[in-house]
Amino acid sequence: MSADLPNKKDWVSILKRNNALTLENIRRALKNCDDGERQALQSELDRLNAKHSGASSRSSSRGFGTRNQRVSIPLEHRFFVDHLPHKPYCTDDLASGLKVRPAREALAHKYLQYNNPSMVWVIVQDIDRDVDRDYFSRQKAQQPNCIVRNRVNNHVHALYFLAAGVCRTSAGRLKPLRYLAAVEGALCRQLDADPGFAGLVTKNPLHPSWETMVQHDHLWSLAELAAPLDLAAVSNEKSYRDAGLGRNVTAFDAVRLWAYSAVRDFWGPNGLNRWSAAVLGKVDEVNRQFPQPLPFAEVKAIAKSISHWTWQRFTPAGLHGLIERTHTPELQSGRGKKATNQAQIASLGGVASGRARRKASLEASESIRATARLMRVQGMSYRAIEEALGVHRATLHRWLNLSREPAYIR
Repeated sequence: MSADLPNKKDWVSILKRNNALTLENIRRALKNCDDGERQALQSELDRLNAKHSGASSRSSSRGFGTRNQRVSIPLEHRFFVDHLPHKPYCTDDLASGLKVRPAREALAHKYLQYNNPSMVWVIVQDIDRDVDRDYFSRQKAQQPNCIVRNRVNNHVHALYFLAAGVCRTSAGRLKPLRYLAAVEGALCRQLDADPGFAGLVTKNPLHPSWETMVQHDHLWSLAELAAPLDLAAVSNEKSYRDAGLGRNVTAFDAVRLWAYSAVRDFWGPNGLNRWSAAVLGKVDEVNRQFPQPLPFAEVKAIAKSISHWTWQRFTPAGLHGLIERTHTPELQSGRGKKATNQAQIASLGGVASGRARRKASLEASESIRATARLMRVQGMSYRAIEEALGVHRATLHRWLNLSREPAYIR
C-alpha cells in the first residue's frame, strides 16, 4: 500500500480472501471504488470474462477430479463449483465420516461441503419425500436453481443460489446473517423440509449417482426468497432457531447478553487473552446444546466477534461515562417529575425526594468504587486506574484504603 494513498483498499485481495471473487461482485465494487482502485479491478474483470468465455467452448471436455476419476463441469454448474471451499469436506458414505480434499478431488465424491466457513452463497433444503417440478409452486415457495434427487428413495436436496453472499465471520455484520437465518428457516417450514439438516454437506449435483434437474440460472436475493414466506412465524419455533444458520444467531444472541456484564471480571493485565478464551468456552458450551452442533471454525468466528466487540466498547472509562451521562441531576429531576406514584418512580428509575437522589448518587459512586477495587486487584497501577476512571489520585487512594480490612485499634 503506497504512502500517498493510505486509505486505498485492495478490493481484489479482499474478495479473494472471502472466496467472493466473482463477476457480479467485481462489477459492484467498480461502482463504488476510487480511480486508484479501478485498474486492478478492471484487470481482474477482464481476466474472468476471458476465462468464462473460454469455459463455454470447453465445458464438454474440461473436468475436475483425480487421475482416474474426471468430473466435467457443465456451464450451468459453474456457479456451484466457483463458490466451493478450496478444500471442502467430502465423502461417498456419510456413515464412514467426512474427509478433507482439494476441490478438484472432492467433486468426484457423492457428498461435499457447499459453503466455505466465511461466506454463504448456497441455501440447501433437505426434503425427505418425492418431489416433482410443481412441488414448490404448490408450497408457495420460489423455485430452486436445481434439484438433486436420490434415485433409490426419491428424497431430494433443493439448492438456491444467492446473488450476494452473506459473511458469517467476525468481519461481517449480524443483521444480514440474522435475515438469512430467518429466510432459511421460513423456507424450510414452507417446504416441509427437515429442520434437523446440518447444513454442512449436500448431494453433489455433478455426481452420476444422483438425478440432477436444473431449473433456471437466476441468482436470488434474500428479499425475493422472503417474499412468499412468513418470517415472523419461524422466530417463535425452537426447531428452526436451533438448526441451520439459526444456530449461529441463537449462539450469538445467548453469549453476547452474557458478555455485556461478564467482561468486567477480565479488566486488567492480559485481560483480552483471558476474555477471548472465556467467550470461546461459552460459545462452545451453547453450541453443544444444539442437536447438530456448528463446526468449530464457526464457533471461533462467533466468539471472536463477541469478545473483540465487547472488549473495545465495554471499558472502565466507558462505564464511568455511562453512569455520569445517565445520572445527571437534570435527568434525575426530570424522571422524578414524570412520576405520580412510587411504582412509576421505581419503573422510571427516577427520584422524587432529596433522600432518593442521594441514594441513587451513592449507588452510582459505589459502582465506580467497585470497578476501581476490581481493577486494582487484577494488577492495574494507580495511574492506569486514574486515567481509565477519570478520578483524582487522592480520591482513588481513599476509595482503595477504605476497602481494606480495618486495622486493630487498641
